[in-house]
Amino acid sequence: CALCSTSGARRTNFHVDHVNEFRFLVAEFEEEASPGRALTPAKAPEGWAAWHEERATLRVLCKGCNLRRLRPAA
Repeated sequence: CALCSTSGARRTNFHVDHVNEFRFLVAEFEEEASPGRALTPAKAPEGWAAWHEERATLRVLCKGCNLRRLRPAA
């Protein structure tokens, strides 16, 4: 775990987490790529995968740290 250094072999005990909240990445993409149009879960707009790959910073957290960490307000 990137926060508490817990380790283990069971994948189910760990989550992959966005360092910067995913919802903020989505909002930033919406603003840059298609102002006024919201992303829909059914089909990501063209360019989303590459944009996410370039800008998202991911980390591995244990379930406990990920579920307990504070989330910034909207």
